[in-house]
Amino acid sequence: MSGEKYLCPCFKVTKKDIKEAIKDGASSFKEVRKRTKAGKGCGHCECKVKKYAKKQLKKHAS
Repeated sequence: MSGEKYLCPCFKVTKKDIKEAIKDGASSFKEVRKRTKAGKGCGHCECKVKKYAKKQLKKHAS
């Protein structure tokens, strides 16, 4: 691991994992979530993951 903190500790999903899911074709938060499982565990991180994913999706679309 690169020392990066987990956005979703339940499934050990990092910011890098979310960026890679988008790079690999995820075009919505639902698709990012499906590919990474981020936010599907206890649900505590869902809001934070959703906010970050949407920000990255917007950047990627530009």
